[in-house]
Amino acid sequence: MTAPLVSAQERRSVQTRVLRFCMSVAGLVYLRKTWTALFQQRAMLQLQAQQQDMFWRTLKYTFSAQLIAASEYLLPLVKPLLAARIGKLLVWKGPQVVARNAVYGPHPRNTVDVYDANGKNPKAALTLAMNPKPGSEAIAPQDDMQVKKPVLVFVHGGAWSFGHKWQYGLVGEYLSSALGIVVAVVNYRTYPSGHVQDMVQDVEHAIRWIETTCHLYGGDKDQIFLSGHSSGAHVGALTLIQSALRVAGPTSDKNDLIKKNEVVRSVKGFIGLAGPYDISDHYVFESERVVGPLQGVHEISPMKPAVLGMENFKVHSPTAIMADVKHKNLKLPAFHILHGLDDAVVPSSSSEKFAASLKQARQRVNFIPIAGCTHEDIIFSVMGDPVTCRDRVVDHIRRILDSSVEEVAAKVAKKESKSAGASASIARAKL
Repeated sequence: MTAPLVSAQERRSVQTRVLRFCMSVAGLVYLRKTWTALFQQRAMLQLQAQQQDMFWRTLKYTFSAQLIAASEYLLPLVKPLLAARIGKLLVWKGPQVVARNAVYGPHPRNTVDVYDANGKNPKAALTLAMNPKPGSEAIAPQDDMQVKKPVLVFVHGGAWSFGHKWQYGLVGEYLSSALGIVVAVVNYRTYPSGHVQDMVQDVEHAIRWIETTCHLYGGDKDQIFLSGHSSGAHVGALTLIQSALRVAGPTSDKNDLIKKNEVVRSVKGFIGLAGPYDISDHYVFESERVVGPLQGVHEISPMKPAVLGMENFKVHSPTAIMADVKHKNLKLPAFHILHGLDDAVVPSSSSEKFAASLKQARQRVNFIPIAGCTHEDIIFSVMGDPVTCRDRVVDHIRRILDSSVEEVAAKVAKKESKSAGASASIARAKL
């Protein structure tokens, strides 16, 4: 006898229970995080507003931001298979995870997960530059790793206000396997735990930590790439530009050592995914954006308080900074700017305008528009989800990294050739 088919009524019943469960989880997360964020918001907004406006501004940014953050837990309703993969990686640490919750700075969110396709079972605990907090897992790889790989440092998005590295673990798992690289997924302070300069500082610390430790995971410190999605792309770009401006500034004996340690010198290239690089432009865009019953989301978005108010829009906008740059000796790594042409959250004109400002400043830049790709699709692509633009997005990233590997190989070959020539000359001289 064949088993009876599940009736439509039973299917609807199961779907209803799943929906209720997801909504309950989202509701609980919303209430818990709202209570915590309420006090953080008040402290942060005191830097930006008059006391009489404090109460209402605190309520507005707290409840709206946490409502958006809680909606992330509804992903199983939209992308059940992707959500299942995220859950599996969270519960079961796969072989690619060679370091989890490694500490790179003093703040509780200063942690990073490292992924490598050739990751092996732990032999011993890795001694880090900073003492890891309880629960961190840093694993020493095998000593026989010879081929060094490019390293991708990934900064997640989340409207400058939410997101966590565990939600983006699939970026590390998928790209490390698909591209044969080392991927570091970074946690950093988000608003209201910190403002945009705190975020930049955290990314700087993360890059320095990766540069110091990546060889332990088979990574090449001369091939570190910084990447980010959405607000993470903005923070990453701002980090490199501010660092480059300090290097290009007035030179003195006192500044020389500081400039040698600037992170812009450690980064081979930048790969931006759907970033809002001009805060003023994005504020106007959000004021005209319709989301459900909302006619404009600019006043509930965490962006304005996260960048310390409208008066600081320009100084925190990579596009505006590059448009006004006066330093002839400014030197940035190559910028590769990817953006989906169907993006309704951050328009592709943001990346196009940023690329134009970099080109005007005589910097190396490549603007890569992706047809048929939304704001969500581009991040789902690097998570390995089978969206229509996945292969194109990943192939672009592969070509960027491959060109770097070829460049490094050519430099090594040239250096070895010179060394061999010098040795031959010495040998002839002895004869």
